Amino acid sequence: MLSVSSVVKNQNRFPLTLADWRGVFETRGPRGAAEAFLQKLATVPPGTQRAALCGMPSMPELYARFEAAWGMRGKPLAGAPFLAKDLFAVAGTRTGCGAAFTLEVSPVEASDASLVAHARECGAVLAGKTQLNEFAFGLTGENPHFGDCPHPTRPDLLAGGSSSGSAWAVGAGLTPWALGTDTAGSIRVPSVWCGAYGLRLVPGLTDADEMAPLSPSYDAPGWIAGTPEDLKTVTHTLLGGIPELGRPPRVLWLGGYAEGADASVRTACDREASERGWESSEDAVKLFAEICAGVEKSYPVLGGAEAASVHKALLARHADRYDPVVRARLAAGAARTESEIAVAVAHRERVRAMFDEFFEMYDALAWPCVPCVAQPKSGHTDALRTELLRLNTPVSLAGLPAASLPVPVEGTGLTAGIQVVSPGLDRLVLG
Repeated sequence: MLSVSSVVKNQNRFPLTLADWRGVFETRGPRGAAEAFLQKLATVPPGTQRAALCGMPSMPELYARFEAAWGMRGKPLAGAPFLAKDLFAVAGTRTGCGAAFTLEVSPVEASDASLVAHARECGAVLAGKTQLNEFAFGLTGENPHFGDCPHPTRPDLLAGGSSSGSAWAVGAGLTPWALGTDTAGSIRVPSVWCGAYGLRLVPGLTDADEMAPLSPSYDAPGWIAGTPEDLKTVTHTLLGGIPELGRPPRVLWLGGYAEGADASVRTACDREASERGWESSEDAVKLFAEICAGVEKSYPVLGGAEAASVHKALLARHADRYDPVVRARLAAGAARTESEIAVAVAHRERVRAMFDEFFEMYDALAWPCVPCVAQPKSGHTDALRTELLRLNTPVSLAGLPAASLPVPVEGTGLTAGIQVVSPGLDRLVLG
């Protein structure tokens, strides 16, 4: 029989997956599973806990949450802990959004966000919440208030963001999966950098009172999991099953779009695409690049203007307590002119029409979602941010779902990754 002491001796090995956690839950019971989580948590340095985690329940409350899942044992998510990015409403708590002052001014949530509630109904145990770039406005994992979120295996590097804490927790093996959000790459980027699998859904699945908004037209919920099997299990469980395509999806590889990526990343991703048997076309890459040219400028116009509108009232009262980087981005969003927005909208519509045309011939498109492996804080330059936006915002502008798959990069001990994009989840490659 399994023992708690044996399962926590090496937190990098066990329990990691949903199946591992179900084994602990069913053999040791709710209290044993709760203790396994707490012992894993105790191995995390205090500074990392502060940078990656928040809203952790008291020990009695955690025990009660595992007890509540006991009647649902046997379900795919039963007894497995998960975490929710601190944009999702959790009943009886305040939503912090990674900011220094929001817990002082935000209301106590009356109910769980629908995804949190549904996960609990499926037996998953909410073990806490995760930190993020302030108000989810960043791709780095930096946070001046709570600390920069490190990479799970290389603490000298950053996890990426804005779903930094969720990606760190899964990559570190603290939980097998976690909820995140993706507006301009905020699940895709940190998941692949942390060696995890991600799924961005589509905007409009949750109400603003369930998930604190940044740019509502582009904010998409989703989740990160440690294995492709767990990503599939979480996806099928929370979405009530996905219709089967009935055949392998026909995927077009557009690796050439990542022309600015490191050579080692391009080589690793091209090899992965080749091994998967994905089709390629230089002409398709040229067309894709031509239509998407300038998305790294068009998206900030549209997303930034929406974010400025969302934050207008709060910023007026608490400007001095915002991260200066976020405050500057909001100011830029507020300064966008009607003509700038009109040009960006026209570009967005061309991008959407392009995807529609591609999806008449292919089930899915795929290309790298990061140009390099995880970087130290000093490596997160304006140039890197621009390239991350160029790679990820075509999906954001088109409002499409996307899966993110980590790819080992030879000689680094780290991962980059690929995003697979389709018009529907039945065509996606989830692992």
